[in-house]
Amino acid sequence: MIFLRGCKSNDTGPKSEIRIANIARPDAGRRKALSFTQKSPLKKSFLLVATVCLSLFAVAQADTTPVYKRFPSIPPFKLTKISDSTSFGKDDLEKKKATVFIIFNPFCDHCKHEIEDIKTNIDLFKDVQVILASPIEFQYLKRFYEELKIAGYPNMLMGRDPTNFLGTFFKVESVPAVFIYNRKGHFVTRFDQPATAKKIAENL
Repeated sequence: MIFLRGCKSNDTGPKSEIRIANIARPDAGRRKALSFTQKSPLKKSFLLVATVCLSLFAVAQADTTPVYKRFPSIPPFKLTKISDSTSFGKDDLEKKKATVFIIFNPFCDHCKHEIEDIKTNIDLFKDVQVILASPIEFQYLKRFYEELKIAGYPNMLMGRDPTNFLGTFFKVESVPAVFIYNRKGHFVTRFDQPATAKKIAENL
């Protein structure tokens, strides 16, 4: 019975009272249940909410716009810096500077060439912060970091993305993948194929 909702199984008081009421009027409970089924405003409200939810779900399914375009500002990422194992995130970025994210794999030759090209043309990135991110294990990133001598480039930061947050946010399917944000932190463009340092700099 609806009156028992929320009562514990060992609560005898309410059950006893309802049992007595049903003995006095055997058809009372049945008439009340029938009335609830036909006229209950609760049921109507439930159907309305269900209809609205299904409509919103259909709209959400139809929207195939990538997350980084629906939310065109720099995402709230968190990386573990390869240089000293400390945390680095969105709040640590320098203000009023363009930001370039490069999602890479240390075992990818194209990624290595991309980063080497930026190092060679580092003058094009004087007022740019270049963030190199990868979900690969720390030890391999550390080796890559030392091999490419990233420490000698103050505006380049390499970090491990343990949950692959950036890869998921940007919907990365191949590496290297480059994402550019302007000085105001707004998304500009992306490169899914290896791009030259000069090409990247043209979009800053």
